[in-house]
Amino acid sequence: MENILTQYLAASCRYILLAQFIELTRRFYLGIGTLNAAVQNTVSTRPPTPIEVFFARFPEYPYDQRRETILQFREMSKQFGWGKSERRRAIDDLHDAIAQQFNDIYGADVKDLHAWQRLCGLVGGGNIPNNIEACRAVIRRVHVNICDLVDYPATTIPPPVFFTESALARYSHAFDKIFPKENAYAGGLLKFLLRHIYPPHDRRISGRGRESG
Repeated sequence: MENILTQYLAASCRYILLAQFIELTRRFYLGIGTLNAAVQNTVSTRPPTPIEVFFARFPEYPYDQRRETILQFREMSKQFGWGKSERRRAIDDLHDAIAQQFNDIYGADVKDLHAWQRLCGLVGGGNIPNNIEACRAVIRRVHVNICDLVDYPATTIPPPVFFTESALARYSHAFDKIFPKENAYAGGLLKFLLRHIYPPHDRRISGRGRESG
């Protein structure tokens, strides 16, 4: 009984820490302050995020960080009437910003247990293991869109998790949320989340396989 209680308390502490991380990250990206004036001042004067820096290059477009990044990029492309080459150059730069922002939010070090646990807590169905290998096993079975993960702290919309790579591929294509596996800024954690999109491997969430992009 005592052992069960100890395990329960440990799990509760992990969930509390995860919730605190998500809330602090959300507040940081929205600049809405925290518990005291000193921290609030720090948050309100934070440097712009990589995605904010990207959209700042186009001041004519009314960027709103609380809305989905790719949706706004599509709106901006239409507003400016970009051709294929202009749009390709811009989306390449935006993918760089998305990768950098993912690394800022979730981390890039594959040896960081806390980084793995943050991802597991968000998309692992509540399963937050105590070691990296177990975390990797959880994330290996997850099919989730990178753009949704990056948008989550600001939009507060939980990223959908799909049962197969095919389902993730259909979703990603439908909403133009395709992240290139060869992106130079993609750190270890991000690359571990990439899946086969061209074409997808029809692999269920409980299956095993090697992910790519």
